[in-house]
Amino acid sequence: MTRRSFSALRRSIEASASGLASASQPRVLIFSQRGLRVERWQCCGLEMEDVIASVDDAEIVTPAHTATSRHRLKLARAMSRALPSAMLPPTGLSVTPQHATYELLFAEVGNVGELLALDAFRGWRKRCRLAVCFIQEIFITYLPKLRQQLNILKEFDIVFCACAATVGPLSELLGKTITYLPFGVDALRFLPHRAYHERGIDITMIGRQSAVTHEALVEYALLSGAFYYSDTAWAPKIWVKRHADHRELLANLVKNSRFFIANRANFDRKDKIASQQEVGARYFEGIAGGAVLLGDYPRTQVFDEQMGWEDSVIAIPVDCPDVGSVIEDLNRQPRRLEAISRRNVWHTLKRHDWAYRWKSILDSVQLPPTEATLLRISELSKLAAAYEEGVPQANRA
Repeated sequence: MTRRSFSALRRSIEASASGLASASQPRVLIFSQRGLRVERWQCCGLEMEDVIASVDDAEIVTPAHTATSRHRLKLARAMSRALPSAMLPPTGLSVTPQHATYELLFAEVGNVGELLALDAFRGWRKRCRLAVCFIQEIFITYLPKLRQQLNILKEFDIVFCACAATVGPLSELLGKTITYLPFGVDALRFLPHRAYHERGIDITMIGRQSAVTHEALVEYALLSGAFYYSDTAWAPKIWVKRHADHRELLANLVKNSRFFIANRANFDRKDKIASQQEVGARYFEGIAGGAVLLGDYPRTQVFDEQMGWEDSVIAIPVDCPDVGSVIEDLNRQPRRLEAISRRNVWHTLKRHDWAYRWKSILDSVQLPPTEATLLRISELSKLAAAYEEGVPQANRA
């Protein structure tokens, strides 16, 4: 299938799903953080919201700042680590949903502190028959510090968490079942258009990086003429103007890269993760674009369940001074690299698109998936057929 054919098919699937999902009375209210300042790492979750809105009868609402809300929100977040929510000052944020009631409220947040913005939606629990929360990041070391803040999770019927090792301790702390939900990706956005050997970027490493591996890749690029793409700027917080633009940029980088560096979530923050090993979003983005992943992946059952196929990640240490030699050795195995790329895309299309995650959420609250959701999943399976070649039967589990 040509690049133009894939682009046309993506537009066709998105348009068909959007048409089926439209309704005069939305059943889902997505409480989004997109109206506040968005950091780069949060764009993954906002992409999830966009996919859900495209396949379900959903309304997206986001709190908006008022004259004093920025200072109030900062104060509330600081105080929430020590005081019950009933004693917190109002954030001053404002939000106005279009309808009186909804079947389901879905709140996707990067961290628990973002849920404080729910005070902008007065009576939200009474206006939504069901409520589900998905937290991207919450490490075990933070649970004692967030004890008061975590109480807001008791208001939700189902709580999902992308940190698998945190599920048990958090469940025990709250006396409430917490469920693991892996990251996902907009597989249509990340779907590669070019054959593996036609990609113009040799190696990409973005976000958190090892100085040792980075310096080795810089030297390798200088000596070999390879195109190495990496972040050259650093800041504690990197803000984006439009989350969709950032995701398109990231997708274009990945699906035009031959090798992509992916390591365990927050690998450089021992103070934060201790010995916890989590499958971060970077892995899903890398395989979705059909890159060959190099990195230090979690040695956990969860990783095996999500990415346990052959060569999903080729293991190298976080600090890898001979990474250039690893790449040169792999470049002498073109058939293996092509098979890895196809296999990664195939598995993404079959199980790691956000539509699959959304169906799991709906199943958990016993709501039926919409026709648009099922259509997207069906079309993803058809796209996967284009990648069947080079994917051994044993890897199609």
